[in-house]
Amino acid sequence: MPTGARAAPRGEETKQIMTRPARTIDLATMLEGRKLTPFNYLLICLSWLVTMFDGLDMMLVSFTAPYMQDELHLTDVQLSGAFSAGTAGMIIGGLIFTYVGDRIGRRPTIIMCTLAFGVFTFLTGFATIYPALLALRFLDGLAIGGALPLAWALNVEFIPSKLRATVVAFIMMGFSIGSSLAAPLTNSIAPIHGWEGVYFAGGIGSVACAILIAIFLPESPRFLISKGKSPARILATLKRLDGDLDVQPDDHFILAVSRSRTCSRAGSGYSRRSSGSAILPVRSAFSSSRPLARPSWSAWTSRGRSPRMSPRSAACSAPYRVSSSCAFRLDWV
Repeated sequence: MPTGARAAPRGEETKQIMTRPARTIDLATMLEGRKLTPFNYLLICLSWLVTMFDGLDMMLVSFTAPYMQDELHLTDVQLSGAFSAGTAGMIIGGLIFTYVGDRIGRRPTIIMCTLAFGVFTFLTGFATIYPALLALRFLDGLAIGGALPLAWALNVEFIPSKLRATVVAFIMMGFSIGSSLAAPLTNSIAPIHGWEGVYFAGGIGSVACAILIAIFLPESPRFLISKGKSPARILATLKRLDGDLDVQPDDHFILAVSRSRTCSRAGSGYSRRSSGSAILPVRSAFSSSRPLARPSWSAWTSRGRSPRMSPRSAACSAPYRVSSSCAFRLDWV
């Protein structure tokens, strides 16, 4: 340094090094070439917990049904109505809350749905009459149906396309594991504390999960950009993803618009943008209901089932057959 020259303060020197001209950044292109970071794994684990409690709360009714039928004096038709109410609520919730998530954000909607199905699962333990049980199962299904697709969507919007199928499959393992935990949880709690205690335990666990994701769950950067949120908020989210990303508050973030794809069926090509996009949420809801509807009645109807389908099995399998038929037909719209 020349004699008599004044050294720049350390803060100004750092600012000069970090500052560069503002630029336009395509978020999709920036994320496409990246690997998963510790933040991605945290997000995947949180989403896995959400789907696990989804599966647990959805399946509790299957294994507590014998206790509830004896204590509440429910008929087989009434129990099948409780199963169907949960499935119907899940289909409707998938339609409603995905729309809400597109309007107010993935994060608040996931937190709201997770907290809601935790509270409704807990309140199910206080149901002493059939109308209350029916209403709580429907409301519980609404929240469960809303949380599942948004948990997938949030992760998909943080990762490159080549890893999306793997990440979504891993997250959905949480639902299967949660469903498998419903039986041992019921067998360990119901004989001592009654069927009510099973719902209290499931509800408390789901509420605790909602609190956890409220602390750590981020908002989707794609959503923030599409809604024109402040660059500072977008920058903070991206820095959580990777602190070494070369982004600045004065950068302009965009989402590249992909060209519409053309599908081919039976040798004749056509675009789904005009007809398929409008029905896509409905088709997705019915398709998602199939793995939920069948387990909810099969565990209960397996008690003393004869080789021929009993009226109990026929009544309770109706939600699965209806959702499967609707999904198959809507797939060709």
